[in-house]
Amino acid sequence: MKGTIEISGRSVEYIFEHKRVKNINMRIRNDATIYVSAPRFVSQKKVEALLLSKGDFILRGLDSVSKRPQESCHKPNINPDSYFTILGNKVHIDDVSKMIGVSVLDKEEFQKRYEMYRRKELMRITEEICREVYPYFKMRTGRDYPEIKYRQMKSRWGVCMPSKNRITFSYNLFETPVECIRYVVCHEFTHFLVLNHSKEFYRELSNTYPAYAEARRILRKFSI
Repeated sequence: MKGTIEISGRSVEYIFEHKRVKNINMRIRNDATIYVSAPRFVSQKKVEALLLSKGDFILRGLDSVSKRPQESCHKPNINPDSYFTILGNKVHIDDVSKMIGVSVLDKEEFQKRYEMYRRKELMRITEEICREVYPYFKMRTGRDYPEIKYRQMKSRWGVCMPSKNRITFSYNLFETPVECIRYVVCHEFTHFLVLNHSKEFYRELSNTYPAYAEARRILRKFSI
């Protein structure tokens, strides 16, 4: 389940799960989300009390994460036999070189230009899908179009923060097929309707993407 607390006037969202653990465990993920796992007898109220007691630590951690340089964790090898994964397809480095207009002999410039290309293309594709599905959620919630951000995340494909009307996507979605990108977009938008991943959530998700189960199955073949 998801929740929001206020620490020193700052709205902080967290994800809380009951697990077979002995103690309450908390960590700040690389995508700037707070994850808490706790025994089944621990209430959400008790979890929030713990988070509030560690308020200064949490804010310092969030600030630290936000200042880290965002580099791709999927840097491909640049050699004559390399293949790049682009939107679910394997593309030979020679074809990538033509796409970005840089010779593979200039490895530093090639890497820089390719990273610019993958980010720009992902943002273009994702924005198109967001604009396509937004009217449905506008009708259901009355929300303004959300702020769309991108990060190099290591544990999640996307994060929705309803309290800030913001959705953040991982740059690594660029390696996945377009149907997987669509699934993640619809998944995160659905959190504006249902915060958790209950049966109700997936019923709502099926309204905007009936084939979500197949797209999710394909997405699981890719590493974040």
